[in-house]
Amino acid sequence: MASVSVQSAKRLMVFALLCETISATYMLSFPSLVGVATILYAIAGITVGVLFLLLPAFNVISFHPRHINHHTPLYWYKKAFLIVLGILAVKFSVQWMEDAPMDYHDADMLPIMKIMCERFIAGKGSHVYDIILEIWKGIQPVYFPAMWMPYCLAVLNHFDLRWITVSAIFSAVILYFALLRPAKHQILSLIMSFCVFITLWWILTSEASGIIPYTEEGIIIFYYSLLAVALFTDSFIFIGIAISLCVLSRYALAGWLPAMLIYWIWTKQYKGIITVILTGLTCFVLLMLLPFGWTVFQRLFFLPGEYIDFARRVWNDAPQLFSKTLGFAKFFGKEGIHLQHRLLIVSALILPTVFMTIALWLYKKNSQYITLTNLPIAILKIGLVIFYCMIDVPYLYLFYTSLFFSFIMVVMSMRIEESK
Repeated sequence: MASVSVQSAKRLMVFALLCETISATYMLSFPSLVGVATILYAIAGITVGVLFLLLPAFNVISFHPRHINHHTPLYWYKKAFLIVLGILAVKFSVQWMEDAPMDYHDADMLPIMKIMCERFIAGKGSHVYDIILEIWKGIQPVYFPAMWMPYCLAVLNHFDLRWITVSAIFSAVILYFALLRPAKHQILSLIMSFCVFITLWWILTSEASGIIPYTEEGIIIFYYSLLAVALFTDSFIFIGIAISLCVLSRYALAGWLPAMLIYWIWTKQYKGIITVILTGLTCFVLLMLLPFGWTVFQRLFFLPGEYIDFARRVWNDAPQLFSKTLGFAKFFGKEGIHLQHRLLIVSALILPTVFMTIALWLYKKNSQYITLTNLPIAILKIGLVIFYCMIDVPYLYLFYTSLFFSFIMVVMSMRIEESK
């Protein structure tokens, strides 16, 4: 590495992660700091992505049992800590569910998904996306299958849908601790784990996040955390499945896909490209096309075109939302809705490919500044930050997907050796 040592890059990444965490949680408790938190969140997230490019190549993750040492004290400490976190998660989740019964007047996402699940379980697949007359006297479901299908488990077994959300978030936390190797970087590992803890604590205790009582965002957090893990493996089937789950839930990574195609062609991973495409097509056919048909997919695919009208309604009905949360919408204002939406489309769909092209060109010119194998994760992280910061209506719960993606990236950076 040229100008920045590996250890310095790791320390800076952990510091950036701490800034990203604080800006998405407790800084928002102070109204005068929301604007600062918004800028800090964006800078910190992009910094995590850029610094990862400066690290040496990582060793792929192996989940074979022989690579897990069950006898070290640290393994049992992590296990004990996870048990404590699990007890806390259950305690606070029960409290949320008791205090805020599911009601579409408060938030209609989960009630809509519950009816979609009931229709699907009843064998009415062709009617899952029909207008739901029970909510707002008629509302059109707009959720992709991978987002609402996990809640079928709750409907089938007659328990609160929000336990699926809690389980998904906690599964993302488990992924982090499964990858944590604190022996060599004890202080940095402690800071990282502190970031995970205060994020989970904020989600569990803060009314501002609203994730557990009102949203399905835990599913998205888990899918993108799973994709982060997949990108540290050499399994293109795993990568293909993770990409499919992300695309068929919330397509924040849409602009990253052509960038990845360029990367795989550049690195001549043609078999990998075919595997990912076939895996993606299989998931698409099984989860979307066969049960619901092409017409429903077309309707959902062109849904972003309606976001401008939705943003305008939120600006009229609840303008205070924009001043309490992250995202650049507050800087554009109500008059800048069209400009913001155009910039969102351009930045989310085009910039990842531009970044990938420039990075590959720089690598070709001088490979000592960029690690080729780190490009996919780094470019996706930068793309996620851009997408969520530019999103039309920046509900706070949306911003934790990118933060959990950072947790996986930074914990993996600690496993990268000094040698290059």
